[in-house]
Amino acid sequence: MNNTKTYKVAVVGYGKMGRIRAACIASYPQLKLVAVNDPQYKGQVDGIPAVDDYRKLMDHAPDIVFVCVPNKFVPDMVCFFLDKGVHVFCEKP
Repeated sequence: MNNTKTYKVAVVGYGKMGRIRAACIASYPQLKLVAVNDPQYKGQVDGIPAVDDYRKLMDHAPDIVFVCVPNKFVPDMVCFFLDKGVHVFCEKP
């Protein structure tokens, strides 16, 4: 990772794993959490912009997206962000 660049990061799914990933992101000065997506949040959560539709994360121009949702939602979300040229971190099969 280039230490002089700050990478904008978004998290899809702000439940238990999404919050764990957000805490990890916060521990790296090269990463900045710019937005989260979770259907139960809109506006802000924990001081972070929150959107209720994962596609709206693109309004925040993320470089990297962490996908932290149940398996049945993963393929569409991962493909959406990859098609937009965003790097994706996803633990799901």
